[in-house]
Amino acid sequence: MMFLAPWLLLGTVLGGLPIVIHLLNRPRYQVEPWGAMRFLEEALNRRSKRIRIQHILLMILRALVLVLFALALSRPVWRAENIGAAGQPTTLALVFDGSYTLRQGEHRAQAFERARQTALELVDEMREQDNALVIWAGNRPRALTPRPVFNKAELRRLIETLEPGWEKADLPRAVEHAQWMLEASTLPRHRVVVLSDGRAGTWVPDDPHPWRGVRARMEDRRLPLHLYAVLQAPDEDIHNLAITDLRSRFPLLDVHREATFVVDLHNHGPEPIEKTLTLSVGETPVDRRVLTLPPGRHTETFVHRFEEAGTFAVRAELSEDDLPEDNLRVLAVEVLRRVPVLIVEGADEPDPFASDATLLHWALEAGSQTGPDAEETEALFAVTRIPATEFDVMGPAQLRAYQSVIFANVTSISRESARALEAFVRNGGGVLLGLGSRVEAAAWNDFADAERGWIPAELLERVEAADESLHPVFPAGVGLEVLDQFDVSQTRTLRDARVERHWRTRPVEGALVAAQVGEDPLLTVRRVGEGMTAMWTGTLGLEWGNLAATPDFVPLMQNLVFQLSSRVVPPINLAQGEPLVYSWSRAVARLTFSEENPRPEAPAEVTLVRPDGSEIALPLIRRQGEQIATAEETFRPGIYTLRAGDLPERVYAVNVPAEAGDLTGMTFRDGQEADTAPIHLREGGEGLREAIRAETGIRDLTTWLAMLALILLVSEMWVAWRSTS
Repeated sequence: MMFLAPWLLLGTVLGGLPIVIHLLNRPRYQVEPWGAMRFLEEALNRRSKRIRIQHILLMILRALVLVLFALALSRPVWRAENIGAAGQPTTLALVFDGSYTLRQGEHRAQAFERARQTALELVDEMREQDNALVIWAGNRPRALTPRPVFNKAELRRLIETLEPGWEKADLPRAVEHAQWMLEASTLPRHRVVVLSDGRAGTWVPDDPHPWRGVRARMEDRRLPLHLYAVLQAPDEDIHNLAITDLRSRFPLLDVHREATFVVDLHNHGPEPIEKTLTLSVGETPVDRRVLTLPPGRHTETFVHRFEEAGTFAVRAELSEDDLPEDNLRVLAVEVLRRVPVLIVEGADEPDPFASDATLLHWALEAGSQTGPDAEETEALFAVTRIPATEFDVMGPAQLRAYQSVIFANVTSISRESARALEAFVRNGGGVLLGLGSRVEAAAWNDFADAERGWIPAELLERVEAADESLHPVFPAGVGLEVLDQFDVSQTRTLRDARVERHWRTRPVEGALVAAQVGEDPLLTVRRVGEGMTAMWTGTLGLEWGNLAATPDFVPLMQNLVFQLSSRVVPPINLAQGEPLVYSWSRAVARLTFSEENPRPEAPAEVTLVRPDGSEIALPLIRRQGEQIATAEETFRPGIYTLRAGDLPERVYAVNVPAEAGDLTGMTFRDGQEADTAPIHLREGGEGLREAIRAETGIRDLTTWLAMLALILLVSEMWVAWRSTS
């Protein structure tokens, strides 16, 4: 047996206090013979013996109560003789939950501060032969110590410098990483302690397979592994109102129309919460609302019009609550003055009404938008038209100047052009292939492979002069992804439009048929890499029908081309930890230069300003024909601003995980399993120590001694009552 607080054994001295009091209170009297008492002497002797026994029993009970309470306070523990592992050297793996929800609470009551304090106490309790690892559980696990560390001072310095995370912790991967690192430890006992706030969303993922992998690895280990989770949530319940999403209704914004932003909010608490919601562009607030939101999900919509082109940071922010980290959500948007589009025409037709390219050009420039000056008009699309022969000599650098490329009844393209076009699409460009009488099926079908190709369908045959004209039909909801403004929420049939001829096609795997003519596809779309391709199986002109002469042609083509042009590459809205990529080549390709404003030379490096205001230099490296700068560490949420010489600044947005603000705790308890992984749950450091003592064969006798002392105290009270009565 040993004592965890041996200095409190001094309290056992108090056990002698009842004995001293008993001796001091012994009756002192002188015996005087009295004849009348002789007849009562025998009865008095019997009674005095009983009273003496009761007093001695009370003295013993009172002394034992004091001694047992003193022993209980000194924390006695006992180790079973048949378990000899208690003194074995141990490697301890401390896994810190990197979720931003550990920021809940204030100061020392903050969940992360409690976790830090527990970790420091565990380090202080390490013996000379013990060592420890520290692992950070974020989006991906990171070992903060490359190997087990014996130096307790070094471990303390490392733990004291840790800051609460901003990520969504992947705890199963972090525990697996700890298991893998423990395999290199030469010590005979291994222990993993996960320091977390016990949020259900972190511990109980939708997919249970990762925890099953943890269990399988534990069963295959040559040495047993003891796995604990210490829950460090604040004492008070925290009611959290979070912004779960901020998005633009349209993927690409322009200066001609109002932009609509949608803010999703979630009240995770049981009561209504009143907060102020502010929408800002850059640092300038553009709208502010006071909301009272009951429990559940809610949506707010804001409208703003941009006056200038460029990339902008849009912020939705709530007034502060118990978990302020999810009160801010940011969105990086690219605003264009004009969308650059390239039309490749299959033949130079002198009659504009016989030219598919001309009619499409007119459709894209139709409905010119009014600029800031009421007398000024400016088309949304900046259209460039070239013949197919000129396109065949274009390379990837020239294609980067456009958002989308449209082929209007083009016979074929060269293989070199096809490779450049495929790279253009995979890097975020859009392609619309308008068919017609000049198209050669065999030439285009070479690019229709489901795995290596990029066009959305294989051309089979031309359907000539149908018995009756067919009308284009857009099934309800199918084409919402590419026709979000051309209303297809319900099945829509264009009664004024007739399709007299078309190509019969077979969509490749993964392609989407957004419109039909009879039983055949009319509009087929396909995602390829970061971009999108579309095929219109009729003509874009009047050769095979009259769609181009109907009122539906202009909004349909503008919406379709706008969606094909809407991909922003490299992306400017990033997941935590996703590399931030800047392309100098793409930035320069979109600008116009002249003799007075010559094209600048690429600098050796660019500057990235992080959300905390710190700056880092990123070198420009040539990769696949582009000048690229990359930043790998984007774990901190907020706005990143990239500055590249005299070019316009480019902003990037990183947000905390959308649903991580749900602070609901786990529902399972100690002895149960987190989706089949045996994890012993404990609340606070003291609960962990009890579990470790049980693991090593040590039993804490404190509770038993305290209960025994209480039983003796009740017995003493009963004996005293009997004595007085």
